[in-house]
Amino acid sequence: MKEKQQAETDKGRRQFLRAGAAAGVGAVATVSLPAQASARPEEAPEQEPKGYRLTDHILAYYRSAAD
Repeated sequence: MKEKQQAETDKGRRQFLRAGAAAGVGAVATVSLPAQASARPEEAPEQEPKGYRLTDHILAYYRSAAD
């Protein structure tokens, strides 16, 4: 009887260790996959240049100041 109980305990212990190993592999895959996906170049949206720009409201000010 004791041998049967010990065999069941060993079986349960092995299943627990397998589940833990599978969870570890899944966690590593989850952490590493987004990094690979973000490393892929994507089309960057067009960005307006920084600094001085002639916009409509600035041109309107220049016209009003010239009068």
